[in-house]
Amino acid sequence: MKSPPVLLVNPTACGGKGAARWRKLQSALPFPATVLDISAPFDSMALDRALQVQLQKGKRHFVAVGGDGTCNAMVNGLLRASAACNIPSSELIFGAIGTGSSNDFHKPISTRVAGFPCRMNFESTLLTDLCWWAPTDGPRTYFLLNASLGLTAEANGYFNHHLHTVKRISTPLAIFWAALRTLFLYRNLSLRLCLYGNRNITNLAIVRNQHFSGDFAYPTGETPDSGHFHIYLCDNLSKWESLRTLREFLRGRFFGSKLHQCRGTTFYVHSETPFWVEADGEVSRQTHITFGIDRGRVQLCT
Repeated sequence: MKSPPVLLVNPTACGGKGAARWRKLQSALPFPATVLDISAPFDSMALDRALQVQLQKGKRHFVAVGGDGTCNAMVNGLLRASAACNIPSSELIFGAIGTGSSNDFHKPISTRVAGFPCRMNFESTLLTDLCWWAPTDGPRTYFLLNASLGLTAEANGYFNHHLHTVKRISTPLAIFWAALRTLFLYRNLSLRLCLYGNRNITNLAIVRNQHFSGDFAYPTGETPDSGHFHIYLCDNLSKWESLRTLREFLRGRFFGSKLHQCRGTTFYVHSETPFWVEADGEVSRQTHITFGIDRGRVQLCT
């Protein structure tokens, strides 16, 4: 490693536990580092300016200290900042330390520092594809893991914005409550989908990493450089069928007459009414979006 990395630390990760977790792991870091505080909610303009300063100083190694949302903020911020500085994004190397709620980016977990999952081997990297979503004629938002709309996105929105106290007590309990509450209040979405036409969908997932929302998992994901994403569609499920599908996700299984899957590089979604779209756990309201994938965008620590 030519110079110490830049650590982007989110002390508000995991319902506010991030600050204490950061203090615990500071002394265990195997290298000195420049530290940037990126407390949620993230100020993207301030983050971009801070990252541009680091890039202009010659920094190319960055570590997100937080959850999957922190990793997402770091990647999108660095892509914007590197473009502004005319630096190829393929020169950037991303690492992470998981102090968040799910830390799906690290799964399956192979290395830890101070008890927290980490990916910080800058001598072993992989040039990795990045998925993105974008509204019609709008900017791209990139994601490292997965994106979804429907039941999963609604549950993520509730988990992010309404369960701060529960998350401090127990992250698995907060995930369970968000899933259960959303399941019983949820109404299927009427959408027009690429490949599938007009459907009333319960959930649509664009998947790179098979792990999501704690202990849930899809049967398979994609390798970092495959050039594709996996599409999982739950078509017009009843409450009971949704509950049974969630149970099967705990076992990494996905099968049934209303469950469909395929691989793709582009996917379109259109709706007459706004719906939640979720990427790496971060949510927003949209009506028309496109999913895509860029080959070999960044380097990730293994």
